[in-house]
Amino acid sequence: MKYTTLFALFVLPLLVSCILPMEYSLDFDCETFEAQRALWREQDCQDYSFYLRYSGYENGSWNVTVIIKDGDLQKYNYDSKKTGSGYVYADMNQWIDIDLKPWVDSIDTIFAEIERLADREAKGKVIIAVDYDAEYHYPRRLHYAFYGPQTFPPPDPGGGSDHSYNVSIQDFVLDSELE
Repeated sequence: MKYTTLFALFVLPLLVSCILPMEYSLDFDCETFEAQRALWREQDCQDYSFYLRYSGYENGSWNVTVIIKDGDLQKYNYDSKKTGSGYVYADMNQWIDIDLKPWVDSIDTIFAEIERLADREAKGKVIIAVDYDAEYHYPRRLHYAFYGPQTFPPPDPGGGSDHSYNVSIQDFVLDSELE
């Protein structure tokens, strides 16, 4: 009787959760995202720089200054280098993680990466929260979290996800005289 009760309370729900198909759900304001991206594109910003901060469970934390000239990545400088597997040596004499490359590029590329995250369907819940700059309309802050079968339904925001990270863009400077 004791083992039956333990089985019913702990093992049976786990087995059932593994068998039942998990629905995909997305918590993301697509309308605001598209409106802000359109406003960003209308300004046709081609020369600018910004300071990007990334922090996440899997890829750690890092900070980088990004300089865009004529709409393309001119150069970037990390505050500190990371080493290990999965890193490639970039032409600009810096280390860059292959998975982190979309964040170290133009604002247009960052918008495309957010769109890719929203379009990627997986079994679980995806939360994408974005704050936009009021003047230039670029994504100032991003919080991404994926809750898979192991952590579904998601706990309170801020913990327990299978994969999450935060990205913030600071010190945005629009400058047609960037070197």
